[in-house]
This record gives sequence, C-alpha cells and structure tokens, in this order.
Amino acid sequence: MHRERGNMSVYNIGKFMKIRRTEMGITQLQLAEGICSVATLSRIENGENPPTQKHIRALLQRLGYSDAPIMFMTDQVEADIARLQFEIRTVLALNDYARAEPMIESLGKMKDNFSNMDTLFYEVVSTVLSFRDKDTPRGAAIVRLENALRAVHPNYSPQRLPLTLTYIEAVALNNIANCHYRLGNLEEAIRYYKHIQHFYEDVIQDPEEAKRLLPMIYYNLSKMLGLLGRYDECIEICDRGIRYAKKVRRFADMPETLYNKAWSMVRRNKPGDLEAARQAAKEASVLLPIYETNPRMILLLEKMFKEYFGEEMPRI
Repeated sequence: MHRERGNMSVYNIGKFMKIRRTEMGITQLQLAEGICSVATLSRIENGENPPTQKHIRALLQRLGYSDAPIMFMTDQVEADIARLQFEIRTVLALNDYARAEPMIESLGKMKDNFSNMDTLFYEVVSTVLSFRDKDTPRGAAIVRLENALRAVHPNYSPQRLPLTLTYIEAVALNNIANCHYRLGNLEEAIRYYKHIQHFYEDVIQDPEEAKRLLPMIYYNLSKMLGLLGRYDECIEICDRGIRYAKKVRRFADMPETLYNKAWSMVRRNKPGDLEAARQAAKEASVLLPIYETNPRMILLLEKMFKEYFGEEMPRI
C-alpha cells in the first residue's frame, strides 16, 4: 500500500512525473540534473521512494508546474527554508527590498541545510539586492549566477541553456540577461530572454507559474529590441505582452511595456504610428500611478508627450 502525503499519493506523484517527462521528451538524467540522482528519480516515478518537499518542488517546476497545490510533511528546517523563500519572493515581487534584506540574511544562516536549488535561490536573491548599487560589477554578478547554476546543471554553459526551468532557474537567467544589458551585450541579453519566453509560452503547463515571470520577460525583451532599432519586433512583443497582462490580470509591468511600444512607434514613424503611440502612452499614464513607483518612468512619459504629441501628460 502506498503512503499518502497531502492530497496526492507518492505513487500518483511519481506516475504523473513520468507521464509529463515522457510528453516533454526529456530523459531522467535531464530532469534529475542538479536535483537528485537518476536512481532517486526512478524510484519516485515508480512509487518506491517517498520524495522530499525540496525534490518535489524542484522537479514539478522543471516539468512546468508550480508547487502551490502540493502540500507535504517535512522536517522543520526544510519547512523554514521553504517558508522564507516564499516570503522573500513575495516581497521582492513588490520591490520591497528593505523587507527582503533581513529575510535573505536569515536564509543565509541556514546554508548548511541548503540543497543545490536552495543555494541557487540564495545567490539569485542576493544578486538582486546587490543590483540596487549601480556600481556592482555586472561581470562578477554573471560569474556568481553561472556558478550557482552549474551546481544544479553541471554542464551549464551560456551556449547550452537548460531545456527545462524551475522558477528560480528562470529568474537566474533573467538576471544574467539583465547584466548583459548593463554591459552593452544586447544581442546576448535577447538570447536569454527569448529562451525564457519560449519555456513559459510553449513548455510550461501551469498558468499560475507562467504569469509570475512572463510579463517581465516581455518588457525586458521589448526594451532590448527597441534599443537595437528592431521596432517591428519590439512592437509585436509589446502587443503580446499587453494582451497577456490583460488576460492574466498582471499589470505591474504594463506601463513600461506600453511605453516601449510608444517609443518604438514614434521612431518607426509609419502612417498611423504617431496616433497609436499617443494612445499607448496615454494608457501607460493612466496605469502609472497605480502600478509604477519609478519616478524616471513618469519623467520619460512627460517628455514623450511634450516632444512628440505637443501636450501635457494626462493626469488622473
């Protein structure tokens, strides 16, 4: 008789994983890489081995499913690490770095109990905090993130990005792309953003998992394309991001995505572009006070309205 854990049995979890892995066309080695041994995964898939929470969380995310619906009994330290990670993700999503900093320090004190995935999470969120200092060397940050990724993917290289991603692996790649942008390597940044976009559009099956990161990827990717003068591609990505944000009701990145669209349209300057850009900028100005606290974005929109549309930015 198999043992029940939460609302799904060990056997059913393993069976589900095996079916999903087969559907995705990936091997046990590719799925288990950096998370557990192939032998451990094989026993989980066959219902022979009660999985730990950290294994299940990482494996399900790499298979394209969030871990939110799955509840497991764990030891106290493991539970504390999972709880802190959830709280850190929550406050960082709100750009509340002041609250995140002591949480990350508390997490760092548990390093002796970290899995490879926990180490990667810690390195990613620590790097995010360091980005508040504009003088932080971006090249060193890339090395730090890549070393953490290699603990999970021993064969990782910039030319061999992982085929499947957990949420924190995707965030790590996004942060590497951000560093390349700051270093002026825009084409390399685009390659990383597109890799994450492909995973969240074509691989992942859980919409709750996708909407946590995909709107930001659309914004980041559109910004790179616009800066390179690839205005048609930028506008297409912006439109895709805007439609997606409205569909999943995630609007935090939408003002900046609308601005990117308007910015590219005034530069492309095809017939009808100026008025379409004005409408996009107007929509951004309406959303800005609700979802955007960056004063620089307000200044950019004000400048756009004056220079291109000959009017003041609308206020609500």
